[in-house]
Amino acid sequence: MTRSRKRALVLLAVLGTGALVALAARPDPLRVELHPVRRGPLEVTVESDGRTRVRDRMQLLAPVSGYLERVTLRAGDTVRAGQVVARLRPLAAPLLDPRTRAEARARLSASEAARREALAGVERAAIARQRAGRDLERARALVKAGATARQQLEQAEFAEDLRVKEVRAAELAAETARHNVELARMTAALPESLRAAGGHLPVQAPAAGTVLRVLREHEGPVQAGSTLLELGDPAELELVLEVLTTEAVHVRVGNPVRVEGWGGEPLWGTVRLVEPSAFTKVSPLGVEEQRVNVIAQLGREALHGSRLADGYQVRATVIVEAAKGILQVPSASLFRHQTGWATFVVEKGRAVRRQVTPGRRGGRHTEVLAGLSEGEPVVLYPDDTLGEGVRVAAR
Repeated sequence: MTRSRKRALVLLAVLGTGALVALAARPDPLRVELHPVRRGPLEVTVESDGRTRVRDRMQLLAPVSGYLERVTLRAGDTVRAGQVVARLRPLAAPLLDPRTRAEARARLSASEAARREALAGVERAAIARQRAGRDLERARALVKAGATARQQLEQAEFAEDLRVKEVRAAELAAETARHNVELARMTAALPESLRAAGGHLPVQAPAAGTVLRVLREHEGPVQAGSTLLELGDPAELELVLEVLTTEAVHVRVGNPVRVEGWGGEPLWGTVRLVEPSAFTKVSPLGVEEQRVNVIAQLGREALHGSRLADGYQVRATVIVEAAKGILQVPSASLFRHQTGWATFVVEKGRAVRRQVTPGRRGGRHTEVLAGLSEGEPVVLYPDDTLGEGVRVAAR
């Protein structure tokens, strides 16, 4: 073997040993969670915690100051219209002094005015219902003729159903106002013999319903206007969602609402109202936020067997927009970079930072307008250990 050949063999051995040492010293690939860019349906949503409440709630108040006898009703009891739910005994003097009599007459006048206003509300609600009925008939005719979209018919059906409920609520308010007038008239004309004989002043239920809460159970003196108990229909539930104003601007009446986090299968409802006035609320982190109540209506069919009741906490998702075939990535793969957004794409086993133009944002996924192609793997939850060119491998 010649000397030059020996030298070549030695050099190859040294290079091979160095390569093995470098290969052994090279760090292992960083284990990351990958997800492919894909097309599919995308829901643009607004999520919020909320609570349930009975839509038409009636508070029964003490009409005058007096001595309340023990209330025998309990939460969950059913009462009929006109049923006596509490009794008041007059106190020693205030019921018949001139000032109290004047106040009773003024209360009667106010109750009569409130009843007239309630009757006018019934007329307005009935007119709105008739108009909604006509709009529904027109929408059905247009859909049948193929001149409009099915969504317009659904909106007309929702509007007609909403007007029916408004008529029922207005009629209930008028009935309550009528009973208030009768009670105020009874109070204003309360004879002196009632006090002398130690008579009772009955408090009647203005309409049929279920006792939701008994606020004064034990007997004792009460002031005029004190709340004795609350009545309502537990089957007529609605949701109150406290939504950030920056998100509430995208919510529209009629948007579907998915209700979760209440202890059972998801329920569905519809946005009935976005209240016109916002309020300030302090977040758990101590930050002042502007929020607005979004009211969603739950149907009796959705509530059947759910055991949801007044005041329950829920997690609701308002579906603002739904589209199909959208190129999207998990929102957890995007991060701020310079003045825009970026993600890490895996190319030949290495992480490559890629600028991305995001579009609409759903609950967990974001639309991709530019920067990525379908099928490319992106890294979820990138942290500070991941950088440009770092070797990576799927977990």
